[in-house]
Amino acid sequence: IVMSLMTNHFFAEWDRIIRYDLSFLYISGSIEQIVAEALGGERTERYDEWDLKFPDYECKIEKYKDVVQWYFQPENQWIRRMRPKKTNPKEMTEEKNEGLQFEIAGCKGSLGWGGLHGSRDGYIASGNIVDLDILSAYPTQMMKWGLISRSSKKPKVLDEIFVEQARLKAIGDKFNRAPLKVAINTIYGLSSADSSTLCDKRQAHMVCLSGQIMLIDLIEQLEPYTILFNLNTDGVFFTYDGTTETWDKIMKVAADWERRTRMTLESDKFVRMV
Repeated sequence: IVMSLMTNHFFAEWDRIIRYDLSFLYISGSIEQIVAEALGGERTERYDEWDLKFPDYECKIEKYKDVVQWYFQPENQWIRRMRPKKTNPKEMTEEKNEGLQFEIAGCKGSLGWGGLHGSRDGYIASGNIVDLDILSAYPTQMMKWGLISRSSKKPKVLDEIFVEQARLKAIGDKFNRAPLKVAINTIYGLSSADSSTLCDKRQAHMVCLSGQIMLIDLIEQLEPYTILFNLNTDGVFFTYDGTTETWDKIMKVAADWERRTRMTLESDKFVRMV
C-alpha cells in the first residue's frame, strides 16, 4: 500500500540517481542524501556564519528601515544558545531566539532567522481579497542571487530540477511534480543542517534575510493601495477597493518589485476570509 502511494517519489529518486550518475546504493537513502550527492556536496569547515551583508538589489524601503536592520545587529545574530536558569542559575537551559516583534502595515508579528509572520487580530474580510505569493521564494533566492550552498560543486543541478518541475506544473502533472518540489525545498534546509555535506549556514542566513527584506519592500510599496491583513515568509494577503484603477497600481508595484528582485509573484483571489 505504501509503495502504491509513493510510486512517484520512488521513480523521482530513481531518476535522480540515474541522471546524476549516483551509486545505486542511494535508492535506500533519504531524499536529503540523494539531493546533497546530486549537487556535489563536499563538507567544508567554515567560520563566517554571521558575515552577512545587505542584499545587493535596488531596495526602496524607507518606512521600515529600522525593522530590517534587526538582522545586522550582532546581538541578534544567534539561533539557540545556553543560559543559566532563572530559578537556578547553577543550571543551564537552552534559549531560542524569538526574533523581533513588530507592527508593519497594521499587522502585528515577528521576524527572525526562520522567516516573517504577522496578521491583524480577528480580521474578517469579504469581497476583493488577494493572496500575492512569491513563486518558490527560497530556491529562487538561491538561484538568482548565488545563495546556494558554497559546498555544492554542481549548483546548476538546482536549476535543472527547478526547470523540470516548472515544466510539469505547466502541463498540470501534479503527480510527478510533487517529489521534485520536495527535492527543491529540501536544499535550503540542508544549508543549515550540521549533518549535511551542503551545510553552509552563512548562505542559509543570507537566503532568509534577503527574502524577508525583499518581502518588507513589497509590503511597503503595496501599503498605500491595500489593507494588508496577513504577512508570511513568502507572501501577503490584502484587500483593496475593487476598482480597476487601484488594481492597475497594485500590478505596477508587483511588476516593479519583480524587476528589482528577479523574483516572480503569483496571485489568487478570494471572496471571504476569516
